[in-house]
Amino acid sequence: MKKTFRAIVSTTPDDNLFIEIPFDVKATFGKARPPVIVTLGKHTYRSTISVYAGKSLLGIRKSHAKPPPSPPAQRSPSRSKSTTPRA
Repeated sequence: MKKTFRAIVSTTPDDNLFIEIPFDVKATFGKARPPVIVTLGKHTYRSTISVYAGKSLLGIRKSHAKPPPSPPAQRSPSRSKSTTPRA
């Protein structure tokens, strides 16, 4: 399954980058923490959606953020796709 969305790139207090997933991940991919392939701008990488404080998040590695995908609090085109078949 493929899901395309726009998201805000945010930062933690120690400058780590992440995206909050704006849809119900479990309903879309069949589980809360699915492995995904992320395309952020022109960069594609594998990741796993994490859940923190009831929110679904995608971390952005610093090596994937050089140059940063977009300044914090600006919308950037993003896409995620489950790498496991849905039952």
